[in-house]
Formats: sequence, structure tokens, C-alpha cells
Amino acid sequence: VTSFSIAEDYFGGGEKKVSFWNCVAFGKTGTSIGQHLKKGSEVFITGDARMETWDTGDVGKKSAVKVVVNSWRFCGGRKTETQDDDEEPFF
Repeated sequence: VTSFSIAEDYFGGGEKKVSFWNCVAFGKTGTSIGQHLKKGSEVFITGDARMETWDTGDVGKKSAVKVVVNSWRFCGGRKTETQDDDEEPFF
């Protein structure tokens, strides 16, 4: 089992915004992601969104969406060691 989060940039109301998605991958997919995916990698995933709900006791119920990854691949280019996270990827 491999758990990770991805960030998705989008524009709303004339400004750049970011959504974070919690993901989980099992079996060979999870092993491959665990071996190859690094922070800042540009990645395309497909999967199923699952709503998880739990009772926190005093606060009440909470819920979150988790993506169960079916497949993935790198997209974009590779970053160089001197490249900052805000820079465009090196192709």
C-alpha cells in the first residue's frame, strides 16, 4: 500500500488556486509509485474517488475524498537538481 498526495493547480475567480488530493495505490501500482514518484513530479493518475466518513467523537462526523489509483504515468519533463519547484520543468 502506498499513500501520497498530489497538488492540482487551477484558476478560479481570476487567480491561481491549488487543490490537494489524497491518493492510495495497491499491489504493483503502489510498489511502482513508491519506487519512482518523487515530490514535485508531474504525474497523471486515473482512479476511483471514494468518500470516507468517520466519527471524531466530540467534534462529530468528518469526511474526506481519497483517490484509489488504478493507473499512473509521468507527464511533463524531468527537473534538474538546480531547478526550483516554481520553475517550469526541463524538457
